[in-house]
Amino acid sequence: MQSQVKLKLQRIDYVQVSSLKSSSVQLLPAKGAKHQQKVAIGDQRGKLQLVSIKKGEPFVDFKIDLKSPINCVTILVNNNEPTLEMIVTATAQTVQCFSVKGKLIFKMDTNLVEPIQHL
Repeated sequence: MQSQVKLKLQRIDYVQVSSLKSSSVQLLPAKGAKHQQKVAIGDQRGKLQLVSIKKGEPFVDFKIDLKSPINCVTILVNNNEPTLEMIVTATAQTVQCFSVKGKLIFKMDTNLVEPIQHL
């Protein structure tokens, strides 16, 4: 005789964003057991957000309007300095790099004709 387990699942929305590309959501590595996991989200309206969950509630660390659809988000971690994490975005023909506090580190405009899709 098999036992039946009934689960009640419900949906919880933590953050609402506009449409996304598959490569525009990245998870930042946790720095330790007690540190929070953070998620970098870039949407098609050009908004870059860094979101974490504190005590069951979403907390937006920063939100930046890039005014151009974000095609790709990548996390760059320096092996020599693991606490220095950077969020790299590709929008049209521009590559931008932000710190985890939302500060623009560098910006590079390319002379490519087609938009950058992957980093």
